[in-house]
Amino acid sequence: MDVATRVRSIYRRILRELPLKPGTPTILSSPSPLQKHIRSSIVEASPEKSIGAQLDEMDQFVQYIKAQRMYTTLIER
Repeated sequence: MDVATRVRSIYRRILRELPLKPGTPTILSSPSPLQKHIRSSIVEASPEKSIGAQLDEMDQFVQYIKAQRMYTTLIER
């Protein structure tokens, strides 16, 4: 998998895990402030880290927010 495909995949996984507020449109043409921040942090790569390390960090972030969502779901039950 090339870098662009991996970045796109991770970005989509992040967006899927973000909580949606009732009545909030899911259209990406009007992203929320959090979506804008995530997108800008992905676009503005850090020169100190290799691209592989940054992708691994983003992947860990996806795993973290997924675990948080599952934790919240379990607490609500």
